[in-house]
Amino acid sequence: MTIERRSVVTSAVIAALVSGCGPQARPGGGAVGACAAEAAHCTAAAQCCSNRCEFSRGATAGVCTSPAELDGPLAALPADRKHADLRLDPPAVLEASAVAGPDGGSIVNVRFADDPRLGPTVALASDNGPLVLHDDGTAGDARAGDRIYAAALPVAFAQLQADERRVLADLARRHITQVPQFDGPEIVAERKIDPAIDPSRVHLFDPVPAFDPARTLLITDLGVVEDPARTFNPCTQAGTAMGTWTFGYLMSQIANQPVTGVDPADLVLDWLHQWDDTQLIDGNTAPRRTAIDGVIAQWPKVAATGKLDLARAPLKLLAIVNRIDLAGNPSYGHVGGAEGRFVFGVLGPGCATRPFTVIVEYGVPRRTCSSLRQWALAWEALDAMTPGTTAYNAALEALTQQFASASADPGKLAGSALDQLRSDENALHAPGDEQPQWELREFTLQPTAAGVRLREATVKQTPDDKFNGAHGGARAGDLATWINAHQPDILASTHTVPDVLPFPPGDGFLGAATLNFFNPINGMFQHDFWTASGIASNAARHKFSLATCNGCHGAETGTSFLHVGPASFGSAASLSGFLTGATVPDPVVPATKYHFDELAARAVKLAQFAGAACSRLQPPIALPHAAFPLPPLGVRPALRAH
Repeated sequence: MTIERRSVVTSAVIAALVSGCGPQARPGGGAVGACAAEAAHCTAAAQCCSNRCEFSRGATAGVCTSPAELDGPLAALPADRKHADLRLDPPAVLEASAVAGPDGGSIVNVRFADDPRLGPTVALASDNGPLVLHDDGTAGDARAGDRIYAAALPVAFAQLQADERRVLADLARRHITQVPQFDGPEIVAERKIDPAIDPSRVHLFDPVPAFDPARTLLITDLGVVEDPARTFNPCTQAGTAMGTWTFGYLMSQIANQPVTGVDPADLVLDWLHQWDDTQLIDGNTAPRRTAIDGVIAQWPKVAATGKLDLARAPLKLLAIVNRIDLAGNPSYGHVGGAEGRFVFGVLGPGCATRPFTVIVEYGVPRRTCSSLRQWALAWEALDAMTPGTTAYNAALEALTQQFASASADPGKLAGSALDQLRSDENALHAPGDEQPQWELREFTLQPTAAGVRLREATVKQTPDDKFNGAHGGARAGDLATWINAHQPDILASTHTVPDVLPFPPGDGFLGAATLNFFNPINGMFQHDFWTASGIASNAARHKFSLATCNGCHGAETGTSFLHVGPASFGSAASLSGFLTGATVPDPVVPATKYHFDELAARAVKLAQFAGAACSRLQPPIALPHAAFPLPPLGVRPALRAH
């Protein structure tokens, strides 16, 4: 949804806003006519008429984001599109409140941070038509041009007052007097909660989640990950072969053999063989790691065919993960990005744990405010149940099947909702290595002559190691040049590391894989973060490094590579301090400390989606945390690859 920049709001221009057209659109012909006027600026008029053409203030050309791009991972979208698109880079909300409106209703006031994209009105997407916030002195706005936008809502002011009293009483009961403020996964401040009630104004604030992330966001409970009705132990033969949370079942659904004709066992074997050959992607290489042959040899085979027996796949489920925080902000139109994930540990001989995890990452086919709200409410509802019980596991399975089952997203290759599959391991290093190297790779479904296959792709947001000054990379100067040129986007966490350098020599920038080291090699300590001589801002360096694979899994977060650790049957996976809460010194400026609590930050996003009112006519619902009488204005997507 774009921003209306005219002082006179006509119905034709509002129609153009709802359809996604930019400010140069002219009334006279309705939305279709306005979109046709923008055809010269948009990739296609159909995209412009489908909420996908966005303009920065004063722009002379539009930037269109295709449906396929918005429905997939948002981290890799070009930075200029992120900044121009309010769904991916929404204006910051500094304060929101409500006062009594006519006939007992409410007038909501929203104060935005200064943003050159904001005009006299802001049109929001809602389920029953546009909701326009005014800073033009009309429709309840007290003063034009003060960056405080107003909208009259048919929500009883008395109800907002009652909700405020209920939420403040709940916070007092929980002895919560201040709450963290996040910048991505980092706690950057604490906001004190004012318990005073103002009879003339209701103060609207971000929710303080009351639910347990271990039940709603990252689930490792043994009653779930070793549920005999849905998982399988290949060593004891206990459980359900090809149960809905087994690796074999998920691969069979991704292959979708009735539609593609691809045998899922062939899909998996072809994926494993990717390690047998050096992979060349955009001019950068991921060297072969032939120890994968031991994993293949250990894998049980079907006697009749000799193929991999997926029903007895040597992998253990470690976690089920809700990544709704990766979704864009639907307040400004159709958006995607939310993910659901399964984390598996690859087992060694005798069911011993290996330092080898596989994460299967799916896009969630929910792309509107109301559908994401219902998705969030369903995950929050898990908090009222006990993991491992029949009710909890059935409810969780109903959620995972929405993205993991065959044909979950018919618009994507093979109908699979899979976004990517990642591997984290140091089990496949070459024999004789002085120090086994942890390596992260990424695989996507790709069409081949043999049908759809899981083939290696670049590791997103992570350059090839030759650009890393911390590893003595010969091309570190190019990294410094790129970071300095993109400092504003990096500091706003909207940057995208491109496939190739945007300046000479213009060769491959993203890595084909990424390595992590934790002990001295040849007498030198290898630092797992990104830096280069000549970077102007260490804050930008930190945010860039944090968004990379090995920075996120290394010194930048104080992590020994894995955020979800391997575990044997009967033991729950361990989680990193980055996820659960830790203070970490900056690897370049140790006096600077970062306070991470990734799961707590994700919990706020979940609560924001659950508490949003996606309709102009929909009052807030009673939740054990604050709700909001507008679409989720405060939701800023986590535009990261991890």
